[in-house]
Amino acid sequence: MRVLVAVLILLPVLAACSPFARETQDRISGLKKQLPLGSSLLQAEKVLTTENFPYTTFSSQRCEENVKYTTPTYTPKGGPCTFALVKVGQTWWGYVVDIQVRLFFDSKNTLVAYDFDRIDTFL
Repeated sequence: MRVLVAVLILLPVLAACSPFARETQDRISGLKKQLPLGSSLLQAEKVLTTENFPYTTFSSQRCEENVKYTTPTYTPKGGPCTFALVKVGQTWWGYVVDIQVRLFFDSKNTLVAYDFDRIDTFL
């Protein structure tokens, strides 16, 4: 039990000290400013294109269908959804940090929700 408590206490500390922790937080803050709720689909795609982030926009039907194949899961908002990958950094030993961006639009193509998930990969 003590080991479990120690691990639970240390996890946030280790996450904060992991490679590119500050860069990830800064990038997410910047993305939230560039992609504010209420933006149109066209505005969001323009930002993603300008920043050279690879992205895919799915129709509302495909967005609904993809829920069962996507982890972490999400709740569609009645319109299209856009998924993007933002590179944060990589160490010389192969530790890679990215951000998965998921933008959710309503039936009027207005951004109503988003998720920004850090992805840590060791290659």
